[in-house]
Amino acid sequence: MYKKILVPIDEAHSETSGASLKLANRLSDKGGEITVLTVIEEVPGYVAMHLPENFESKAHSAAQASLEKQLDTHNAKANIVVKSGHAAGTIIEVANENDFDLIVIASHKPGAIDRLLGSTASRVVRKAKCAVLVIR
Repeated sequence: MYKKILVPIDEAHSETSGASLKLANRLSDKGGEITVLTVIEEVPGYVAMHLPENFESKAHSAAQASLEKQLDTHNAKANIVVKSGHAAGTIIEVANENDFDLIVIASHKPGAIDRLLGSTASRVVRKAKCAVLVIR
């Protein structure tokens, strides 16, 4: 069993969050800690200059509210973290900085572009220092 589990949730594919949370709960030690993470991709500067000043803080607030709703929907308890950055890099950074011993990450069926560039889940699997469980 695991003491600290990180569950990254992609808002674009939140339909898989229930399975990820359920599995994390099953794999967690008694008294273990589960953290859900959403990474908001950074907006390029040439786009950001056309957005309202408080766009980023509103995006963080919306992501926080969405994660709270998902936790309520799935009757799960977890810490919530919302970060800005590149998804795979930020997931790995959070996992390493906080000594997580497992990442439970959902993966969608890969399309042609994923085969060329690699999906977030595959990047996390290749670069994470801890165990990674990929679910579909």
